[in-house]
Amino acid sequence: MKNSLSNLNASVRRDGFSDRYPGGDASSFEAEAGRINFRPHEVPRPNLAAPAKQRSKRVFDVVASAALIVLFGPLLLAIALAVRCDGGAALFGHRRIGVGGTSFRCWKFRSMVPDAEAVLAHTL
Repeated sequence: MKNSLSNLNASVRRDGFSDRYPGGDASSFEAEAGRINFRPHEVPRPNLAAPAKQRSKRVFDVVASAALIVLFGPLLLAIALAVRCDGGAALFGHRRIGVGGTSFRCWKFRSMVPDAEAVLAHTL
């Protein structure tokens, strides 16, 4: 019964029922003795269509980010200095694939030896 319920769930999504109910899972299913009840439900989403709401969210994002940087700045500086003590740069950047397939450099604190790529090549 569980397998047939999974197949039904997949066919409902494939047939487009989930498009009618934005927010992920389109419905709740109950299966008992070959009987299936379909109860659609909607997941509320924030409405940021109004320009005033977009501006207020942007202001909140910038203020919260600035406050977190000030709050965690000393800790991040201490980590950077500790990593730097063993020689080499404190930050390591590598390429990642982002939205739309564009690549960007992802920066993080170095957690390996300064010449890790050369050590890896020598090991392999």
